[in-house]
Amino acid sequence: MRHRPLTSPSPSRRLAALALLLVLLAACGTPTPRNPEPQCTDPGSLVSIPDENLRASITTAVRRDTGGSEELTCANLAVVKQLNIRGVTLGSLEGVQYLVNATRVSFDNSPFPPSHAAKLAALTKVKDLTFWEVPLDTLAFASKMTDLESLSLDRTQVTSLEPLRGLPVLASVVVDHGALTNLDALGSLPALRFFRSLGNPVTSLGQLVQSSSLTNLEIENSELTSLSGITQLTTLRVLRVNGAKLASVPDLTSMTNLEEIYLARNRLTTVPVLPPVNLDVLVLSYNQLTHLNGIARSPKITKLLLDNNRLTDLLPLADLADGIENLDLANNLIWELGPLTANPDMFAPGAWLYLRLNCLGLNGALPYLYPSNNDAIYTLQARGVNFNYTPYQDEELCEAVLP
Repeated sequence: MRHRPLTSPSPSRRLAALALLLVLLAACGTPTPRNPEPQCTDPGSLVSIPDENLRASITTAVRRDTGGSEELTCANLAVVKQLNIRGVTLGSLEGVQYLVNATRVSFDNSPFPPSHAAKLAALTKVKDLTFWEVPLDTLAFASKMTDLESLSLDRTQVTSLEPLRGLPVLASVVVDHGALTNLDALGSLPALRFFRSLGNPVTSLGQLVQSSSLTNLEIENSELTSLSGITQLTTLRVLRVNGAKLASVPDLTSMTNLEEIYLARNRLTTVPVLPPVNLDVLVLSYNQLTHLNGIARSPKITKLLLDNNRLTDLLPLADLADGIENLDLANNLIWELGPLTANPDMFAPGAWLYLRLNCLGLNGALPYLYPSNNDAIYTLQARGVNFNYTPYQDEELCEAVLP
């Protein structure tokens, strides 16, 4: 059998085959590399800032920090230390990435496309960062901001603080009116001193209690049902957990640095075991307290708010402290003031004692105090105490507790 001799393809056929191969590779989805974001390599180059409102804000900052120039060059943008944007809508953040030496940046009611927040990652020298009423949904851009000292969020869509984990000098974090539930990342911040959460559905302190530096913890209007682990925060000076669902609180005796405790609007039925050393302010308003049994002497207390509970007996307060300046007992079921006269030094001169809506006397055209309470009032007045004790409590409520 005879075979046809093999021949080499012509150059034109080879080029056609190569072109076909390239087309097939493209069809298979070979990725096209993204062009890197242009950098300011020439200090004199003009920076393009497409959004008119952003351009106006940056121009203002350039004029302020350069002493009058309005040229948006790389060099001038690098001089800017502070950018404040308020009350405008931004269609783009293009150009903000060239403010490489900015230390303070704030967006107040100035929404921008959430995906554009990534451009803020270039601002690695920022110390103070604020976002109020913007649709920000991630803090991923902040993970390398190692100079960041203060972060404030209000009415954003951020649900996670994980990108902040380990930031070395972050000392203050405020997250208000959002959807935050997890606080674990805060326990990894070695410099954290202040944390506040208002109106977030926080359910647990989690790893926050591992913080070795926290001095102020403020969580208001949350879903907290427990303060488990709170005693690990031995550096804490202010504990504020108002508007939660706490039915009890751990023994706080070991937290000797605590100076102020705020536990209003919870479900407490007994007074927490308190640290007796430095406590200055105790607020237990709007709970379900029926007695003060177990309250320990706290000699430095100057402000004690026990209003809007169901207290009847003040005897446990007789030796609580010397020099109280503000004692609020309004809207309880108290019928005997005698225990407040037992310690002649209990109140500081000029102190205020709030007794409205209690069972101290009889209502009528001219409400009057029971004789024993009248004597107590005279005694306390002679010691310089100011009063507010009328009107009285509802008589039906009082009849249930009067002897």
